[in-house]
Amino acid sequence: MTFHGACDDIGRHGALRHAQNPDRALIDAAKRKVKDYRLDYLQDGKAFLPLIASTSGRLHGEFVRFLYFLAHKRAMDFFAAIGQAHPSHNELCQQRGAFFYQHRSRVGVACAQASALRIGAAAPPRRQALLQGANAHALQEDLAVNWGG
Repeated sequence: MTFHGACDDIGRHGALRHAQNPDRALIDAAKRKVKDYRLDYLQDGKAFLPLIASTSGRLHGEFVRFLYFLAHKRAMDFFAAIGQAHPSHNELCQQRGAFFYQHRSRVGVACAQASALRIGAAAPPRRQALLQGANAHALQEDLAVNWGG
């Protein structure tokens, strides 16, 4: 859900603008961003992809697709780093899925923090869990390179 003044405040009004199609607000926001920014990027020879997320955590389809491509690249880079240039289908799916859900959870945390800041709450300090297991070193390097962690 995108916020449009106070009209999307469910606590005040009790209903969403697009209750039958909750993705409608995301689709409309993506269309507005494309209309507003695409030409500026094209003039510089760059592509533009609107990455839209609602404060409730819902992600626009193109955002999810982008996270999938990032996860696939990270998985392939991960296997290259551990010397496995051609992972099996199951290994690739598992690692790509792990990275994909890691990306989604980080975006979700960012959305939750943004929502909390909108209502005046302070963001908690960031914690990072220790990585364990056979490939912990490669995962830690991947995290440091791709996420500054």
